[in-house]
Amino acid sequence: MGQPFSYPLKAPTGAVRDEWIANARQDKQVALELELLTRVRRVSIGDWFMWVCLVEDFGVAMIENPGYVAQFYDIIPRCNREIIPLALKIKPDVIQYCGSYDTPDYRGRDRRQRVLAPRIERLARQVYEAGWLFCYLFTEGYTLYRDVPA
Repeated sequence: MGQPFSYPLKAPTGAVRDEWIANARQDKQVALELELLTRVRRVSIGDWFMWVCLVEDFGVAMIENPGYVAQFYDIIPRCNREIIPLALKIKPDVIQYCGSYDTPDYRGRDRRQRVLAPRIERLARQVYEAGWLFCYLFTEGYTLYRDVPA
């Protein structure tokens, strides 16, 4: 899975990149005129398993093949690290990380802390060090969050 899956997950380049930047700059201009906050929501890690995998198989792999899962969760942040500088060229007000499926309900508290949390922290640090705000959209699940370390 590692190499083939990582191939399509790259920041846009060439004409596609230029078109994305041009469109985003137009959107930013409209937002400025309307005095609206702008956000880029292109960053996620945990949600990818829900988007591209058979959820049941991935759940089994988290237990039976943690190396596979770690490799999966290394490919996606690599793509995020490429996309963040591109997004920051537009100067959004905030970079929003989408963590809808980061809840312990999907992977357990320990695995969330061991596998996801360090990767999310690195992305947040990249955004903060560039001088922007990082917003973590963490949705509600059934787990009591008071027991989940920040």
